[in-house]
Amino acid sequence: MDYSKLIDPDHSEPIYQQITGNLASWVQEGRLLPGDKLPTERELAERLGISRGTVSRAYEQLERMEVIESAPGRGTIISSRQDVVALSRKDRAVNILENAFREILRLRFSSREALTMAQLVFMEMESQRATIHVAAVDCNPESLSVLEEKLRYLSRVKLYPFDLYRLLDDNEAESKLAEYDLIITTTSHGIELERGIPGLKEKIVNIPMNPSRETIIALTKLSAKTRIGIFCESERFYQIISGQLESFNLRPPQRLRPEQGAAVLDDLDLVILPPSDPGGAETGMAPSLARFKEDGGTILVFDFQIDRATLSYLEERVKELLEQV
Repeated sequence: MDYSKLIDPDHSEPIYQQITGNLASWVQEGRLLPGDKLPTERELAERLGISRGTVSRAYEQLERMEVIESAPGRGTIISSRQDVVALSRKDRAVNILENAFREILRLRFSSREALTMAQLVFMEMESQRATIHVAAVDCNPESLSVLEEKLRYLSRVKLYPFDLYRLLDDNEAESKLAEYDLIITTTSHGIELERGIPGLKEKIVNIPMNPSRETIIALTKLSAKTRIGIFCESERFYQIISGQLESFNLRPPQRLRPEQGAAVLDDLDLVILPPSDPGGAETGMAPSLARFKEDGGTILVFDFQIDRATLSYLEERVKELLEQV
């Protein structure tokens, strides 16, 4: 089963909803049958290059819909109780389109003209949909990528990344950010940002972003002698991870660079990757990391999470802003 077709990164629909809708459609079409086993949340996240939290959200929704269920000793499977016929949005949409096109053809328009009109109608509808523009501010590109990933499920929201310290050095920072509906930053930088742009304090939302449960569990299993390396783009992110490891009484990680080559992995037990590059593709180290893992090494994607209360608050803020448009 080619699970890569579950999502289209360029589609405006939230990723977790794409996974939910497409898996339900696959069941309805008979491509997945009751009792068929699905990949674990972690496996599917790795295959799709997304966060495990996004997959978890989709699986939770599918379980509520009784499309899937957890089977002891087998993992997540297609439920024998499911009935997704009523859940197929695709079938309903096709029926609506068929009826609409039949009416258009009865008016003696050609198929080409009908398609052109449909495209123009959808383009006009999209242009009229309100969008909330959100500035995401942090001190390093890795954290900005995490913010973007964790908040991409918010519909009708477009995120624009900003480097915190470049903003604070910019005399026009306040005027540049004034055009955005919301300004999001992590809790550790909230005070700095409020001092730097005091006139926009009401727009700023501070988001606590902590290591995910899976990351914490993985760290607790390490010994103080574990030899650790980390691939990351920025020195600031390296310092953040080093601080987290120190809190677990682990030795400081060696900062790794792709130009050092595969030999740099020989003296390591664990390699940490940022969630923005879970497979090492961006560093070009994916083949070397695969061999490192085959030779007994451990790879840890240092992921983060945002608590549900904060996400709910953000959803409410976005809803309020959309109502004002």
